[in-house]
Formats: sequence, C-alpha cells, structure tokens
Amino acid sequence: MHFVRRSNRTPSGSAGPSYRSRKTTGRFPARRDSRFCLCLSETRDYRTINRAVLATFAISAVCRAATLHVPADYPTIQSCIDAAVSGVDECNVAPGTYHETINFLGKAITVRSSGGADVTTIDATGVGGSVVSCRSHEGPDSVLDGFTITGGTGTDLGGFTSGGGMYNNYSSPTVTDCKFSGNTGRFGGAMSNYYGSPTVTNCTFSGNTATYYGGGMYNYSGSPTVADCTVSGNTASAGGGGMYNYYGSPTVSRCTFTGNTGYDGGGIYTNSSSPTVTNCTFSGNIANSGKGGGMYNGGGSPTRLSRL
Repeated sequence: MHFVRRSNRTPSGSAGPSYRSRKTTGRFPARRDSRFCLCLSETRDYRTINRAVLATFAISAVCRAATLHVPADYPTIQSCIDAAVSGVDECNVAPGTYHETINFLGKAITVRSSGGADVTTIDATGVGGSVVSCRSHEGPDSVLDGFTITGGTGTDLGGFTSGGGMYNNYSSPTVTDCKFSGNTGRFGGAMSNYYGSPTVTNCTFSGNTATYYGGGMYNYSGSPTVADCTVSGNTASAGGGGMYNYYGSPTVSRCTFTGNTGYDGGGIYTNSSSPTVTNCTFSGNIANSGKGGGMYNGGGSPTRLSRL
C-alpha cells in the first residue's frame, strides 16, 4: 500500500489536481494544504487485494482535518474558503480588516475569527455586492463566527439589490457573534434570507439601511431562528426598520429592538407571516405612518410574548 497526496485545486479552478506517490513513513507530512487518502498497490495476489479492500472500507479514508490560517497560509478569506475541504477544514482569521466579499460556495466549513468581531472586519466598501453570500444550499455546518460585516451594497437581483451585509438564498447557515453595520440594500440592509432558515445568535444589527423593506433583516418564505441579538438604529423606507417578514415562520427570542425606523413597523413588520416573538424588548422604534412603532402586523398570525 502507498499514500497518494491530492493537491488542492487552485482558487481560480484553472489547474486540475496532480498526484504523486509517497512511501508509507508512519506519519503524515506537515503541509496543511495536502490531503492524504489510502490507496491499493498494484498486485496480482488477490488475497492481499481482498485484505486491503477490507482495510480501506474500514478506514474509509485517512484524511486529516486542517485549520487554515488567514493571512499566514492564505492572503484572503476567500482564498482560504476556495482551498478548504468541505466537512473537514476550518478557516481561522487573524485580527485585521479584510477588503473583500466572500462566498461559502456550498461548503460545510467554519470561517472563524481568532480575535472576535471587535478586531476583525470584512469590509466591502468600494468592492460592491453582499459582504457574505450563501447561495449554494449551505446548511447549519456552514458557520460564520466573530466578524464585523460592513460596507456591503447587496446582491444584484436584476434591477434591485438584496442583503447588503449577508445574502442567503435557499441556504441555512449558522451566524454567531457577528456585528452588521453600515450596509445597504433595497431589501435587507444587513441580511436577506430567501427560502432559508439560518440560525443567527449573539449578533448586532446597527446602522443598516434598506431603501424598501427590512433595514436590519429581510425574511422571505423561510423560518430563520434569531436569538440573543440587538437590532438598533436601522432604517427602512417602506417598512420593517428592524426586521421584515414575508411569509414563513421566523422565531425571534431574547432580542432587543431599539431606535429603528420604518414607514410601517419601526421594529418589526409582519406581512402574511407567522413569526414567534418571545422575551424581546421593543423601545424607541418609530413608524412614520403611525402604524406599529414596535411591531406592525399586515397579515398572518404572529405569536408575540414580549416586553414592549
């Protein structure tokens, strides 16, 4: 038996994988960007082949999870995501400001800052688009942890933009300990969720703007879970300064909505939706129309057990 090293595809995807053999040494080389899988040696001894096949099935594949470091191993967060193996690797990002946008590419990986959101920022100012995108059916194992997300202008959906800070389309990632500020979009200044159910915990949404609905968050036909978040100082010209829900059944718990402004529904605007809002605090939110400073129900059956 021998080990084969599979080189990563380049971020551009232009180069195919290359292979070379290595003799078994009893340990793996230290390179973080290599993957090692168990293969069969050529032999005419069928008993040897059978034993090797059984061993291969028992082991499945000998692959080592790697923590990939930005910028030590990869200069940008996106280049780290490009290189990471789904379900195996993690991108660990050092403190600093990263002027880029990132796309999870459908990978079940964790992108985590080592120092937290106060010292680690992804800034799309001058770049354009959503700062973070999940639009390839990402699930809860796609994790964004510990960043400030700013400067996003949203994904162009043909005449309008959505999700300035983060755009989730048919995807349900996990977002934790992040701060969304200074992002804009027509729908969802900070975050837009289409047909997905992301889990968002311990996050702050502040100073984001929607030129139509959902200054802080826009939810369309999904059931996101939002817990222990602060939604403050966001603006939506049409409605839902803090959050806008259209269809779906979001669950919002232990959150604070304060100082948000919308034409209808300064804190939350609910339209044909059935959200569950529990143990939340609403204060100082403004509806310019006079309809629902804290929460406006334009249809649906919301369950609200909150402190207003």
